[in-house]
Amino acid sequence: MSKKFKGKPCVYCGKRPSTNTGDHVFARQFFLESERTNLIKVPACISCNNEKSKLEHYLASLLPFGGLHNDASEHLSNFVQPRLNKNQKLKNELRKGMAYVVHNNENGDPERRLTLPFDGDRYTKLFKYIVKGLSWYHWGTFLNENSFVYTIALTEAGEEMFHKYFFSLRSKHRVEATIGANTISYLGVQAVDKEILTIWQFHVFNGLLASSSTEEDLHRTQSIGAITGPASDEMNVIKMFE
Repeated sequence: MSKKFKGKPCVYCGKRPSTNTGDHVFARQFFLESERTNLIKVPACISCNNEKSKLEHYLASLLPFGGLHNDASEHLSNFVQPRLNKNQKLKNELRKGMAYVVHNNENGDPERRLTLPFDGDRYTKLFKYIVKGLSWYHWGTFLNENSFVYTIALTEAGEEMFHKYFFSLRSKHRVEATIGANTISYLGVQAVDKEILTIWQFHVFNGLLASSSTEEDLHRTQSIGAITGPASDEMNVIKMFE
């Protein structure tokens, strides 16, 4: 057994020591079996690993239903059903929340689509872990209790604003990566003067087709945006997206 991460502080909480094996920043279950080699790993404690794993299991079971990636159907056929069979509570939750919404297709004609309940907070919460892992992996930066991590699901209009106001800033470091067959891709930059000031954008399953309780029509969530920085700046960032 590898002891590569033994004794190192957990990158997620910054307090407890890592397990010997650490944690995959992007869980293996998000990818087809042929795409699971050389995934990024970071030091992580048992507690954070367990909490992150719960989010990953939930999202790996749900994202293929709304994901626009070419492999979504293969995930549904080969992986999602076994996961739900092992989690009857989640399976029953999805069954009870099934509903139909009206969606205008490419020709502009209305059509009924089956939808499942989806907790978007769990989606954005997972990326708070992911951003901390990547900041350490790429730049050796710990995002601790003196920093904040803000994540948000972006529509196409939100992406334009995100790039206009944030990715246009001068950066000390910049990283772009694609994992799997474009299953997940991300862009990250680190500020020149503050190492904990970082900006990220993630595309997962080529976007997510979703609906809300206030809209009959479906809409597309393009990507996940993330901002990190000094804790004192958190409220100013949140107000920008209210």
